[in-house]
Amino acid sequence: PKQTDFVGYKEYSSMSKVRDLVTNENSVETVAEGSQVEVILDKTPFYGEMGGQVGDTGEISSQKGKVAVTNAIRTPSDVIIHQGKVIKGSISVGDEVEAKVDSAHRLDIARNHTATHLLQAALRQTLGERVYQKGSLVEPERLRFDFSHLGQVTEEQLNEIQRQVNAWIWQNLKAEAKILPYKQAIAEGAIALFEEKYGEEVRMLEIGEPAISKELCGGTHVRSTGEIGIFMIT
Repeated sequence: PKQTDFVGYKEYSSMSKVRDLVTNENSVETVAEGSQVEVILDKTPFYGEMGGQVGDTGEISSQKGKVAVTNAIRTPSDVIIHQGKVIKGSISVGDEVEAKVDSAHRLDIARNHTATHLLQAALRQTLGERVYQKGSLVEPERLRFDFSHLGQVTEEQLNEIQRQVNAWIWQNLKAEAKILPYKQAIAEGAIALFEEKYGEEVRMLEIGEPAISKELCGGTHVRSTGEIGIFMIT
């Protein structure tokens, strides 16, 4: 299947066309009110779950129906699948629709995702450069960050890490993503995840000038760290 054109870094809604519909694991032409459905569009603002970041929620609507989207997932071939339920009318393959992301839900996720980058920078600053990310979970309510370290993190170190992250938040540093060649990003000191497979061109999120954090990341982020508000380790 052809990959979905993701327009969600800049847009929260887009006019799209229904490319495929799946219900009960069968590809169908039309799905009526009350049915669970998986919708594939030609382009979408919905972020498909990937890289520890959960998928967007929202709605897909046309003149004849509406789908409440409860999750979006991304397949290995970069097709974004919108999972949800037809709550009004019906939806058919070929329909012109408006795909609209729940922006409050998305912003909560973005705040937590940018905070994971600040956390990793603070961990490396406090515990040393040998700290490497081993996994993460980014949801609207919280974030979890898994990392490798040779010893136990002390209470004092945790307090210092929390203090440093909040200091960066209150400085309201600019967070900016740019597309550049992989080799150039690594030469500039960007952190990459070893398990990830990267293409020739990569997306790098840079926080602050001069940068306090540079990471290769396909996720969605706030525009400046002040939007995060406050960071607490629980």
